[in-house]
Amino acid sequence: MIIKQLTLENIRSHKSTEIEFVEGKTLIRGDIGSGKSSIMMSIEAALFGKKLKQLIRKGKENGRIELTFEIQDENRNIKNIQ
Repeated sequence: MIIKQLTLENIRSHKSTEIEFVEGKTLIRGDIGSGKSSIMMSIEAALFGKKLKQLIRKGKENGRIELTFEIQDENRNIKNIQ
């Protein structure tokens, strides 16, 4: 499986974020509190169907995670919306 793209809306520190993963290795880095762990938690929530309630930004009612990945030469898309 190759992760291609991750879109986050109202997920922890991410108001609206779209990440394109290029072929090869990807390094996720940033300052403390910049949202690195939120990216990993979002991928986990998308792949394993975890509820978004605990990931939604404070003060917001809804959030969205969309993960696009390639498996066996076919693109697949998972959406986790609350």
